[in-house]
Amino acid sequence: MVEGRAATVSLLLEAVRALRVADPDLGVKPLIAKLREQQPEWGTKKVRVALKALKALEKESEAKAAATSPPTYLCGDDCPADPEAWELHGAFHKVEAATKRFLEATERYPVESVGWAEATARAFNKLTLSECAKVAKPEWWNDEGLKALSARVVKALPNDDGAHDMRGLVLSGQSGAWEVGSRSAAELTEAATCFERSAALTHVPAVKAQTVGHADWCRSEAEALCNHTRNVMRRYM
Repeated sequence: MVEGRAATVSLLLEAVRALRVADPDLGVKPLIAKLREQQPEWGTKKVRVALKALKALEKESEAKAAATSPPTYLCGDDCPADPEAWELHGAFHKVEAATKRFLEATERYPVESVGWAEATARAFNKLTLSECAKVAKPEWWNDEGLKALSARVVKALPNDDGAHDMRGLVLSGQSGAWEVGSRSAAELTEAATCFERSAALTHVPAVKAQTVGHADWCRSEAEALCNHTRNVMRRYM
């Protein structure tokens, strides 16, 4: 029975740790709600006990790291030592660190689970930023890999604006963060649908307007491509 309780606590700790890695800013109440969604049989009291245990472990780990870390924070020869440049460079490191945490989270969750999909969408979002241009990319960071991956993310998160935004950006080919191939009218039309779904799910007016603009562009490009194809076919009829 003791072993059973230990296994449960271990499972709780792993689940809490994975959620914290995927979203470091997630509050206690949202975190508990997510855990209860994943494991309805876990009571709120058990989850809170796991949170306290995890915080204790994190403090112990931080203390050990502080005691053994060398007193330098430069990442390499290109890392600026000028204090005036450090604020901007520090922001770069913050984005880079967050990206790595999301990528680590994708490996902790079962593939195609909700947690895996959320972490993957967040990692994708970060990797498209210019600050992450030099960050080592995962094996799926190519056109065909992203097409397949984004479809799986949307399947796991059908009601998430970030998932649909990821799929829309991949299918539209508007990002310069990876080498994009040609796009068919069908892919552009699906991208428009994804952007429209994303816009419907978001509550931020500015983001909604921007996403609708992406959808309009995709539909316009799809229509132009269809018209071009019809004109070419008529020439040979």
